[in-house]
Amino acid sequence: MTLNRLFFAYGEKPILFNASLDLPKTGVVCLIGDSGSGKTTLLRILCGLETPQAGELTDLPSRPAVVFQEDRLLPWKTALENVALVLGDTPDAKTRAKQALASVGLSDEEQARLPKALSGGQCRRVALARALALPDADALLLDEPFAGLDDDLVDTAAALLREAAKDKLVLVITHDTDDQKRLNATLLRLRNGVVE
Repeated sequence: MTLNRLFFAYGEKPILFNASLDLPKTGVVCLIGDSGSGKTTLLRILCGLETPQAGELTDLPSRPAVVFQEDRLLPWKTALENVALVLGDTPDAKTRAKQALASVGLSDEEQARLPKALSGGQCRRVALARALALPDADALLLDEPFAGLDDDLVDTAAALLREAAKDKLVLVITHDTDDQKRLNATLLRLRNGVVE
């Protein structure tokens, strides 16, 4: 995945300036930067939700699994249904969803709850499980995936991401440099609209 000399602005406000980046096909990369530095915008470009005004993009993932800053769960569906939904109408969708939710530490009882009956950390784990459950995702693009999780749960989630990174790129946007150590990740910085 290659980004070459990207420029992106919201109206008159430039966010990315000549941002260039080569990302591997597998492994974990942590992208850190101050608030407002363009990290989330870069993620939105990588998953096709924004288009830069200049620059070139090549080898973008065709089916990325994404965790946004917001959990983006359907409030009228249970945790289990939220995860099963992305797996389509397949015979094993519910089983795969249950396994993904169990892997992030959610019990059967918690899986049967609506998002409003879950804590913020539990909703975050549902969002993470939903991304991990996609069998044909060719990249995981994660914006602050550990927000609201205690240290033990972060360690569990980090282990799952390291495992996923054996056969796909895992890009983690974070403010916390400790995440690089947990994930054994390559560290990149976004500063003043440029990737360093």
